[in-house]
Amino acid sequence: MDKPSSERNSKELYCLALRLRAELLNIMGKYALAMSDAKKGFEISVLPWDRKKMKLMSAHIQRKRNKYPEVIRIVEEVLAELESSGEEDLRFDAMNLMGICNMYLGEYEPAADYFVKALELNKIIRDEFYQGALNNNLGAIYYHQGFYEKALTYYRRAAKSFAKIDDRRVLGMATKNIGIIYYHTGRYAESEKKLLEFLEIAKQTSYTHGIAGVYNDLGGMNAARGDLKKSLHYFEKYLEIVLQLDDQKGIGNAYMNMGNVYAKTKEYEKGLSLFAKSLKIARKRKFLRMIGINLINFASTYVEMADYDRVLPYLEEARSLFSTMKDHRHLNEVLRHLSDYYHLIGKYIDRDKTISKALRLANEVALPRLQYLALYKMGEHLAEENPAEAAIKFEKALKLAEENDIRNEMGYILRALGNVYIKNKETAPAGRALLKRAAALGTDPEQTSKIHI
Repeated sequence: MDKPSSERNSKELYCLALRLRAELLNIMGKYALAMSDAKKGFEISVLPWDRKKMKLMSAHIQRKRNKYPEVIRIVEEVLAELESSGEEDLRFDAMNLMGICNMYLGEYEPAADYFVKALELNKIIRDEFYQGALNNNLGAIYYHQGFYEKALTYYRRAAKSFAKIDDRRVLGMATKNIGIIYYHTGRYAESEKKLLEFLEIAKQTSYTHGIAGVYNDLGGMNAARGDLKKSLHYFEKYLEIVLQLDDQKGIGNAYMNMGNVYAKTKEYEKGLSLFAKSLKIARKRKFLRMIGINLINFASTYVEMADYDRVLPYLEEARSLFSTMKDHRHLNEVLRHLSDYYHLIGKYIDRDKTISKALRLANEVALPRLQYLALYKMGEHLAEENPAEAAIKFEKALKLAEENDIRNEMGYILRALGNVYIKNKETAPAGRALLKRAAALGTDPEQTSKIHI
């Protein structure tokens, strides 16, 4: 016998209230409470739509907890239930979630496929916000792969959609992303302008998390262009806000980025102390990527201190972690650091094997920036012992940098290749020309790996 309609309606309203509260708690970072509401909502759901929506809500919460395999499991379950259903809104949410999870796991091709499928569904839903969000996500995929101009195209499409719905906050986010692309392509003045535009919007809309995030971005951008004093100022402002918010991931990130600034200024003990604080938070909260990045930071700082005995354990743990996570970008970074370590202690066979492995990995995942960095590192190692071979590696790296408009890193490769060329009488004029080109360009090609925005 059917339940009385008043009781059914009451349960539907209660279920809606639980879902809305779960969404709010998830935004606030109160994941356990959010999950409790999602589970309770699922248990009392009367309508099939509500049950699926509550499942997806739990997937959103697990995503914020960085539990991507669990998210994928839940969403695949929902997609199976939706196979014979016309519930485009739920299918859209599921496709978008799958895209986001695959993106964070470094599985960029399937991530892009899911986002494109979601865009197709949005032709039915016709929601301009979703259109903007999906273009923003596709921009993020190309950003992570190092295809900065493609990323810029999608971020601009996102901004166009968000401008149509007159939502200043999301328009500001797209503006910020454009600023980050400008930062990575060495257009620092344009980057600063866009980031400050977003900061103004975030302040006007009382978007505290957004204010914190853009302070972090401004810190990273200023570090990249070499203004470490200004960089530290922004990271300190970022830390101040995330402490107020009790945002543990943000706090760990702030300590980590401030530590890198101190390492750059050769205040190594301050840097190591901040890395230790960040690592403690990351281990406690199981922020796996933050654990791995801090391990790299410890290793690279001990290299700078010439304390080589301490380096290898950190890099080996980081390599194991990122291998397990299938995080190709950071695994490649670990391999580059390992090759540097072997170079410094004179283990050249291990050095060459390790950097060759980094290049193979970069080729397998077809990420141009990783290919560029591995080739750059090969050339750097060979510059003294085999300048001709080093020049070949640098030339290949330069070609990748030019093809992908990696302006801020192009300056260093021009300088490196120029310095190799001027050692040879025949190529010396070309070397001087390259050094002249480099004068107005470039930062450390490892810089964007050191500051984590």
